[in-house]
Amino acid sequence: MKTIGLNSLSTPIGRAVAGVLSVFAEFEREMMWERVKAEYLMHENEEDDMDGRNQ
Repeated sequence: MKTIGLNSLSTPIGRAVAGVLSVFAEFEREMMWERVKAEYLMHENEEDDMDGRNQ
């Protein structure tokens, strides 16, 4: 069976596949950070709301 070089970074197609995968990995890392920030801000706003009701 002949392979097309997807498993080797020494071929142009192998480097292209690695580049595409790295772009998706970077995108997912940034999306995770955005979700973490959004969750933090949501909890921070909830705490502010609770403080306001207690006063």
